Amino acid sequence: ACGCAGCYVGFASIQLYAETFDKEGKMDKLKAFLCENGSKFYGLKSFTQPKMKLEKKAWKVPDIFELGDDVVVPLRAGGEIEWTLSSL
Repeated sequence: ACGCAGCYVGFASIQLYAETFDKEGKMDKLKAFLCENGSKFYGLKSFTQPKMKLEKKAWKVPDIFELGDDVVVPLRAGGEIEWTLSSL
């Protein structure tokens, strides 16, 4: 596509954040970063009841995502992400 820039990470943004926080030894700060800080900043109600499960379990990133007639190559295509996210 014409004029595209950046990396496609939407498919695994939480898992990538977890990987980074884990590597920096700051996993204790991840929940606040993902669930609390934004709502506090904007004066909104915080939703802290868990709806997802995050576990350290590696998985393979697809080489591509087919989106209609388009193909997107994600960040780490064919590689691994160390964290998995699933519904409770």
